[in-house]
Amino acid sequence: MKRKVLLSTLFLMLHMTVVLAQQVTISGQVLDEKSEPLIGATVNIEGTTNAVITDLEGKFTLKALPSEKIVISYLGYKPKTVAIGKNRKFNITLDPSVTEMDEIVVVGYGSQRKSDIATAVASVNIKDIAKSSSAQTLQALQGKISGVQIIPTAAVCHRRCPHAYSTNY
Repeated sequence: MKRKVLLSTLFLMLHMTVVLAQQVTISGQVLDEKSEPLIGATVNIEGTTNAVITDLEGKFTLKALPSEKIVISYLGYKPKTVAIGKNRKFNITLDPSVTEMDEIVVVGYGSQRKSDIATAVASVNIKDIAKSSSAQTLQALQGKISGVQIIPTAAVCHRRCPHAYSTNY
């Protein structure tokens, strides 16, 4: 008899643990500082790989344990960690992350810090381009960087583009 009572008590305790650890469905919306939806923000359960991204309206739905926390992140914004607890609906506003960047050089296959490049780098001041009388950016670049030739081509052009140019290095 004692064994039956002990097994029943143990079974109930294990069953209660499973009931308490059940996942709930949470949902919400991720907005920027201007209350505009952030499309493609990542909503992740902290410490796991369980994550979703927000839709076109900045909305998300995710299953999680009430004891867990969600981490919301988006490029150019400070990540935010929020405890789930008893909440099932979340309206989360992310603050912009204002940081100064090193000089960045755009190369044909990505971008790199200027200090990491071992080859020669030429640069043009954007103010010089703005002062140019040319309406075309490529025309304004002509003669500004040694070794770069900009030659008009007979490429098919869209209605908005009166001239097509290519760069020959």
